[in-house]
Amino acid sequence: MRGVARIVLGSLGLCVFLAGGPAKALEGGPDAFGYSFIDSNEPGGPLYDFEVLGGNIASTASTCDDCVQGNIPIGFDFEYYGTVYDVVSVSSNGFIGFGAQSATGCCSGASIPSTSTPNNIIALWWEDLNPSNGGSIYYETLGSPPLQRFVLSFQNVQHYGGGNPVSVQVKLYEGSSSIEIHVDAAPSDGGTHSCGIEDSGGNVGLQYHSGSQPLPSGTAIWFGTCSEDDIDLDGYTECEGDCDDMDPSLYPAAEEICDDGIDQNCDAQVDEHADFDGDGFSNCDGDCNDFIAEAFPGNPEDCDFIDNDCDGEIDEDFDGDGDGFSTCAGDCDDADPAVYPGAAEVCNQIDDDCDGVVDEET
Repeated sequence: MRGVARIVLGSLGLCVFLAGGPAKALEGGPDAFGYSFIDSNEPGGPLYDFEVLGGNIASTASTCDDCVQGNIPIGFDFEYYGTVYDVVSVSSNGFIGFGAQSATGCCSGASIPSTSTPNNIIALWWEDLNPSNGGSIYYETLGSPPLQRFVLSFQNVQHYGGGNPVSVQVKLYEGSSSIEIHVDAAPSDGGTHSCGIEDSGGNVGLQYHSGSQPLPSGTAIWFGTCSEDDIDLDGYTECEGDCDDMDPSLYPAAEEICDDGIDQNCDAQVDEHADFDGDGFSNCDGDCNDFIAEAFPGNPEDCDFIDNDCDGEIDEDFDGDGDGFSTCAGDCDDADPAVYPGAAEVCNQIDDDCDGVVDEET
C-alpha cells in the first residue's frame, strides 16, 4: 500500500473516515477477502468523475420512502465477494445490494460490516433518505464490451423530512471487481451516515465512513481486490489498469506495436489499429502521423510543411516547372522554369528572382 497510515482492525480491514475537519487522504484494507480502498485525496487514488444520468430511472425506489427495488440489470457479469451477479437492487435509503434483498435499511446508517441486515451491500450514503420528497435514482450501463461500467446515481434525493439533497453514485466495472463511489453532494441531517462495502454474511467488509459529518463534495472512493504495488516500475499499478505488472512495456497509454499479438496499452484489444485522427488509417496501416488528419498514405501532397502522403518527404510534389523550386520553397511562378528564387533578373516585366520586385536590376 502507498505510504499513508491505515487503521486496520483485525481481519475486517476496517478503516473509518474520521468525523470533522478537512478532507483527508485515506486508504484501508485489505479485508479478509482481499478488498482494499483508496480515495481521491491520496496519490494514485481514483479521479473524481460524477456522471449525471438521465436515462433509466428506478421508478419504484425513486417515488417511495423506505423501499427496495430489485432486478436492476447491470449489463454484464460482475463479481462481488466471490459471487457473480448480473442484477442489483437499490434501497431508497442510499445503498445497493446483491442477491435477494428486502431490508430497507431504515432509518439510519450503521457500522459496516455487521451481521444485522441489510447485508451484501455497497453503501453509497446510507441514511434515512426519502426520494418521494424530491430527486430521483437513475442507472445506466455505459461503454462498450469488454470495458463497460454500470452507473447508479442518487441525484438530488432528499433526506427524510425534506432538505439536504444527496447526489452520490456508484460505478461497477466490467472485467474486474472494481467499485467506485463518487460524491457530488453528501450532506448530513445530523443522523448517522455510512459508506462502505460488506459481504453476504455481514462478517467481512470495509467501512470508509460512519458518522454524522458530511463527506466533501468532489470525493471519489475506489474499492477493489487488485494490487496497489507497481511491481515492474512502469508507473502503473494493477489497480491503475496495468494488465501485466511483471512487464514494464505493458501499461495504459503505452504505444501499441503493430502485428506483434500483444496488448501494449492494456485496453483489452491486441493491435487494434486505432485511428486517433479519424482519417481512415492507423499507424498499423502506414499513417505516419496519427494525430494529424491531413497525413495518411495516398493523400495528395499539399504545401503545408506536412508529409501528407506519408512517403517520407515533405511538400515534394510542387515543383511544377522543373526548375528545382516548388511553391513551398518560394517559387512565385511554378509554371515558368525561368522564374525561381535566385534567378537572374531580366528586363521582361517579370519578377524572375521571386523577391517581390520586378526588373529591379535593369
